Amino acid sequence: MVAIFTHAGTQQSQSIAYSNDGGMSWNKYAFNPVLPNPGVPDFRDPKVFWYSPQQKWIMVLAVGDKVSIYSSSDLKNWVFESNFGINVGAHSGVWECPDLFELPVEGTNTTKWVMLVSCNGGPNGGTATQYFVGDFDGKNYTIQTQPITWIDYGTDNYAGVTYNNIPAADGRRIFIGWMSNWSYAQQVPTIFWRSTMTMPRFITLVNSGQGYKLNFNPVDEYKIYEADRQATIVQLAAKSIHIADNEIIKTGSYELNFSADLSKSSTITLTLGNSAERLIITLDKNAGNVVIDRSQSGQVDFNNQFSQKIYCPFVPKIDQLTDFQIFVDKTSVELFLNHGEKAMTALFFPKYQYNDLKLKNNTDLLVLSNFKLKGIKKSIQR
Repeated sequence: MVAIFTHAGTQQSQSIAYSNDGGMSWNKYAFNPVLPNPGVPDFRDPKVFWYSPQQKWIMVLAVGDKVSIYSSSDLKNWVFESNFGINVGAHSGVWECPDLFELPVEGTNTTKWVMLVSCNGGPNGGTATQYFVGDFDGKNYTIQTQPITWIDYGTDNYAGVTYNNIPAADGRRIFIGWMSNWSYAQQVPTIFWRSTMTMPRFITLVNSGQGYKLNFNPVDEYKIYEADRQATIVQLAAKSIHIADNEIIKTGSYELNFSADLSKSSTITLTLGNSAERLIITLDKNAGNVVIDRSQSGQVDFNNQFSQKIYCPFVPKIDQLTDFQIFVDKTSVELFLNHGEKAMTALFFPKYQYNDLKLKNNTDLLVLSNFKLKGIKKSIQR
């Protein structure tokens, strides 16, 4: 096994280590660094994969506010191939944690190459991850003109990368991110640990008719954590749903699913909370967005940005239901709209345990359907 990592010192450089016992122990290569610093302050975060058409390794590396691409036949000697990112994408601060991989376009026989890059200047302030869809020939990564596009419109999904070499029989490209934001990561009011990871998500690429888009959905493996207790299900369509002092909600870890008919309503509001605190998620059809409001969610005064509303552009199709899948886990919420068409990830820090759920629309019509609340275990026995 070979590990490729950034040596951080006076200057950042790329080094390797090897293991002959399956990763139990490691030896640093005697001639590190294998990729010395060319004289720049930010030179880090290697992501390496095997490019079989040319029988070589490819490294994508964050260099300032761009990505540099290198190649090697042996992981020890690296050749510069090209740069990507100059004058494209968001450039508020340095780029970090690049990733490059090939994905099939859903419903076609073609593939495209996707690049992920994390940076400051996210859609709701602070750090976030943008993506590009283009082509790669082993040397250059090229894209057609495209607007800045984000993988997640919440404030707490950053620096995510994907797993390489998932078996072909599986075929998924699976992503996991860091659930925090550098604007307040070192200020969050936690005691035992600080930060966690997002739920792993599998990525699909679709041609929306207005360009290529990535969809992100939670991996099916989460279902093995579903609690044994009976789910709370509302069988009939409803105009509102109120569940108070519920045992599933009081555990703090659960999955919530429901659908909404936006041809009959312009606003859907979900409120989670207790007698003093609340986290509010609103879909506003007329405004064309989904909003997470955590300003009253508990501890919010440790950072000015944290209490600001979080916006995600979303225009529902009125000729079909809009589907919501939401995961709550103690101090985080992960929202997936229409099977991953849009995603939002956000932290919150309640002072008291939430025990109340309210879901309503702004009419007296039966807009809400397919409601299901399912608990999630803390761990499983293997």
